[in-house]
Amino acid sequence: MIMRRFEKIISLIIDEIYNIWFRICDNNEKHVIFYCSNCKFNISVTIRKNPYISVCLGYYFEYDEKSDDYKEYKILPEEKESFSLINQPATHICLNCGNTLTYKNRNKHQICNKCNGNNIIFWKNIAGKKCFICNGIFDEGKYLKTNDEYNKEYSNTRKSIFLEAINKFGIIPEKYTKEGIEDRNKFLNLLDIYFDKRYTIFKNKNVIKFVCERSFHGNFCIIVEWDKNNYELIFCLNGLSENENDKYFAINIDNNKISILINILEKHKYFKKSHKNKNFGLDGSTWTLEVKYGLLYKEISEWSPSKGVIYDIGKYLIELSNANRYIKELY
Repeated sequence: MIMRRFEKIISLIIDEIYNIWFRICDNNEKHVIFYCSNCKFNISVTIRKNPYISVCLGYYFEYDEKSDDYKEYKILPEEKESFSLINQPATHICLNCGNTLTYKNRNKHQICNKCNGNNIIFWKNIAGKKCFICNGIFDEGKYLKTNDEYNKEYSNTRKSIFLEAINKFGIIPEKYTKEGIEDRNKFLNLLDIYFDKRYTIFKNKNVIKFVCERSFHGNFCIIVEWDKNNYELIFCLNGLSENENDKYFAINIDNNKISILINILEKHKYFKKSHKNKNFGLDGSTWTLEVKYGLLYKEISEWSPSKGVIYDIGKYLIELSNANRYIKELY
């Protein structure tokens, strides 16, 4: 994919219109949450033509004997552990195990394909039924008219359970403290800034931005930006895998490093030559290179490259930033 300055701006305008439309439509979605009268278990339903059921046991914190960190503790019996979180389009729920199912006929009773039980309920009939966790009774359901209301309810529920965990266990790990949460929020703000599609084209500097979006690991970006006096490299990793943590740093670099990058671009005739992308795939990673150099601008993307300008720039930026310390898998 190739995108010039005008095409990029048009793309950003279209994206913004879509995002506004999506937010309006998304916020108009209605939800209902059924709470057990006895335990913290709840079932939430997004009310659509094709409903979406979330069966979530809540956010429960317990010490792991082998770690100083918290883990989710099980309020489900051991044999039902696999049903601790289900989140998918469905019309019915099995009140023996929590499995969610879809039937066109709301009154149709089938055998659950997980537990072989026959206590399968249409979502509107959950109220008054026994909770399969503790045999409490589900309430009439709390109806929420917008996504904003739903998110607020979700946040308040999480907060109340978290406070219970603090009272139960006393001291908590650093990442769950007020300071730890603030640090995480700061990092998420940085992600919003540096991964933003508008970052390069509206920056009042020369910018080379390399983004790697990986199928099975966190996305990362390496940005080099400069003017007459300042030369800076920025690294940002959204660590989603177990072996990769979030990481951000910004360092000053020498002007000769910029010259090497420009030489790579010129060697491949980046701004003059058409970029042909013959690689396509489902897994792997998508590499994107976006460059704004004086009045010149161009963005290209390729799936899992093994040569060419994106590959050469990407590999050099990884080497320059010493990012291999943080990137466990590159593909």
